Amino acid sequence: MVLGVSGQIGTAVARRMLAEGWSVRGLHQPGAPLPGDLGAVEVVIGDRNDDTVLARVLGRGADGVVDTIAYKSAHAHQLLARAGDLGALAVVSSVAVYADDRGHSMDRPEPTFPVPIAESQTLVAADDMTYGGRKVYLENVLLDAGKLPVTVLRPAAVCGPGSRHLREWWLIKRVLDGRTILPLKDGGRSRFHPSSTCNIAALAVHSLGLTSSQVFNAADPDCPAVLDIATCVASAMSHDWRIIPVPRGQSAGATGDTPWTTEHPIVLDTSRAVSTGYIPASTYADAVPALVEAAINEVGQRDWRDVYPALAAYPADQFDYPAEDRLLR
Repeated sequence: MVLGVSGQIGTAVARRMLAEGWSVRGLHQPGAPLPGDLGAVEVVIGDRNDDTVLARVLGRGADGVVDTIAYKSAHAHQLLARAGDLGALAVVSSVAVYADDRGHSMDRPEPTFPVPIAESQTLVAADDMTYGGRKVYLENVLLDAGKLPVTVLRPAAVCGPGSRHLREWWLIKRVLDGRTILPLKDGGRSRFHPSSTCNIAALAVHSLGLTSSQVFNAADPDCPAVLDIATCVASAMSHDWRIIPVPRGQSAGATGDTPWTTEHPIVLDTSRAVSTGYIPASTYADAVPALVEAAINEVGQRDWRDVYPALAAYPADQFDYPAEDRLLR
């Protein structure tokens, strides 16, 4: 069973399950048809928050459930109410649960984390108000119940086909617009660990075979810097960049910033998952060509802001080319 099967993580999980011989049932919202290659998925349409809908989805039981859209304690209690019908559960959480030594998290400015971040890192306080706090509350309720094997997955910069927040579009659109010069703050050294959906899916399905409960960071086996990401996208699109390093403080506004730019690196330690026999499905570089092709097809002739609303919601204009040109001059 995949909750949120039409989302970017859900479709990847369904593909992985089908490839490994599972029969798959999926829940998703109305108006979000599945890709054509997921025709074998038994679909239940409805609202994940509706107890009646969830009871109908889980009523027949399942050997494994991957919940890609749970984000608060109420969702945990919904799942636990059906624990007797479930074999194992994997739930997608977030890197937003981590706090640094000052208590700063992704919800606050400039967190300073160790490199890499282990699963034992301090967490933000559980609450039902902030995104990170809700995810911690969700994790705690599920793990403390002890009713079935639960694996919590904590991804970072999620990327893959079907995204509503595809950071790579910041580069793909520049190539499509004919931009050949790319200004990058700090020369593109910033690192925000990508979590390709194919790897999240591989880890989620792997975890359903484990007999204990655990928490895993869910990220790619490599953590490229922004410069490396730009190189991967350019290579996939047969494009050449001229990279212009922009020293911090020299740029006015967002010029030189990227969707991966952070004050301090955010790198996840994935060794705990690997120690259980998990094998990543792909490196970031190997996943990029399919991601680029899917993004171009997804946008097509539409307004990119309708396709990637989370990216469009950034406070600064992501494609302020006149400002870039003024800085470059």
